Amino acid sequence: MSLLIEHGLGKRFPDPCGAWKAQNYESEAITQKKIAEGKRYVDEQLKNDQPLLEDILAREIAREILDKYPYVLLPELHL
Repeated sequence: MSLLIEHGLGKRFPDPCGAWKAQNYESEAITQKKIAEGKRYVDEQLKNDQPLLEDILAREIAREILDKYPYVLLPELHL
């Protein structure tokens, strides 16, 4: 729509096009504000959950290693 307004429609219908532009600008501003708020919320949640996530990740890595190399737990097999 903005492309049509820029290439002639705005000159032919200035009032409706101006109103659309204002509404579109306002809508974009609201959307950007919501995106920024959502990003802040996610960043805060990640910061709060970081210790839990690190613990889960460490346990999962250890489990994967033990699944692939079960002999690590058998001390009598160490060379």
